[in-house]
Amino acid sequence: QMPKGFPELDFRSLASQSETVQPFAFLDGGSLPTDLALLKIIARKIDAKTYFEIGTWRGESASNVASVVEKCYTLNLSDDELRRRNLPEKYIQLHGHFSQNNNGIIHLYGDSRSFDFSEYEGKMDLVFVDGDHHFDSVVQDTQTAFKLLKPGGAIVWHDYANSPEDVRWNVARAIFKGTPKEFRSRLRAVSHTLCAVYLPMELPSSARN
Repeated sequence: QMPKGFPELDFRSLASQSETVQPFAFLDGGSLPTDLALLKIIARKIDAKTYFEIGTWRGESASNVASVVEKCYTLNLSDDELRRRNLPEKYIQLHGHFSQNNNGIIHLYGDSRSFDFSEYEGKMDLVFVDGDHHFDSVVQDTQTAFKLLKPGGAIVWHDYANSPEDVRWNVARAIFKGTPKEFRSRLRAVSHTLCAVYLPMELPSSARN
C-alpha cells in the first residue's frame, strides 16, 4: 500500500518564517533541529493552545513547544518504573532535563499503554508521539493520539524514519494501522526530518523518490 512510505511533504512548504530551536542538546538519541522546528511551525500554523506528548526524553520537544503553546503536557514512565526496568541511572536522570523547571509544562507519569487519558481526550490541538517504538505500542499510541485531538488538531510522530532518507518501516506500518481509515489519506512524511504528520488542512505532497 505504501512501497516508498507516506507521500512526502516538503519541510520548506510549511515554514513561512524562520524558526528558532531552543533548547537543543546536540546529542544522540533525540530529535533533529528540523523535528523541533516542525513542532513549533505546526503549532503556529494551527494556532495551537494545547499540546500533549507521549515520551518526554530530555524535554527538548516540550520546552520548544512551550515557547509557542499555552499549555503543554508530557507523559513518561516514572523514575521508579525506569529503575524497575534496570535502566542506567545516568539515562534516567536525563529525562526531563530541559523541561522539569518550566512552569508551562505539566509532567505526567505512567505507561501510555495503561495510562488513563480520559481527562485529556478531545482537548489537544497538537499531539507528539515519541514513546515506545515497538509496533504494538506505536499502534496504541497512535489510536490514543487521535482520541486526544480536538477537531482541527494535528499529530506529529517521531522516528517515522531512521534518517531523513530512510523509512523506519515497523513504525510507519504501525502509524498506518493505528490511524482511523478515514484519516489515512492525510498521513505525510516530512522531508528533512524524522517525522510523519497528520494535518487537518490539505497540503501539497509528492511520492518519496
